[in-house]
Amino acid sequence: MPHNTSSTASVNGAEINIAHLAVIDCARLASKEPGEIEKLVEAARSPGVFYLDCGSNKKYLANVQTMCAMADKYFDQPHEVKMKDYRESEDRGYKFGGLDSTFEIARDELVQKTLVLPAVFANDAEHFEQFTTMSHEIAHTMLAILSEELNIAFGESNRDDKPSDTGLKLATSPLRESLSDITENKHTDSGTLTIQFCEQWGTQLQMPDGKWAFVQARDGCALVNVADSLQRLSGEKLHSCLHRVTQPADGKEKRVFVLYFLRPEKGGCA
Repeated sequence: MPHNTSSTASVNGAEINIAHLAVIDCARLASKEPGEIEKLVEAARSPGVFYLDCGSNKKYLANVQTMCAMADKYFDQPHEVKMKDYRESEDRGYKFGGLDSTFEIARDELVQKTLVLPAVFANDAEHFEQFTTMSHEIAHTMLAILSEELNIAFGESNRDDKPSDTGLKLATSPLRESLSDITENKHTDSGTLTIQFCEQWGTQLQMPDGKWAFVQARDGCALVNVADSLQRLSGEKLHSCLHRVTQPADGKEKRVFVLYFLRPEKGGCA
């Protein structure tokens, strides 16, 4: 089945479109195997979204599972406890919107040792540091390859020694009992690259043919998408895909997302 296409399938009694996306091996990409590099560039051009197979990095995947458990632990707290982590006019910290909530940590604060974690994470700093370090390395590996292949200096707007809003986010968006309860939230990401893990149906993409298609979770794989600043820096050669959080059918269940947002340095191409 070619990439950039979709096919229909039945999920919980609902007929849905499922996206067919490239699967790029993280280890082979790090080794700069030509075939994986070609797949990365093609997928970043269109549809701008792909699976990144992290199966060879058992430590990273174990840390992802830890982060999922930590997300559950955090969001299970009473709202008034989580509100202690709320930050006015900042993406960081706790944010809530009805059933959906997020908790974001800035990489800069982790690196500079200025981060004050919520009490529920008092003994978990190393898990956040490990996930951030590994995700950051993976994101910069992809960025460096795209930079080399397109002959565009993306790294000049994503320097590690400059302040940025790069960070990790834990999110909860429970399945709704009825599809009619879901509010429209289609968007593109504003940063450079996004790495996402979710074990359930959750993300729907607008494919190149204009159709919306669901992304099926794959064991050991992250979903990676090009974001707005990278599209602009590439002169529109790379594509920031319109997507949304939704579900294929009625249902009521917990659902968590673990994400890493590589964002450009402040004062760069935001």
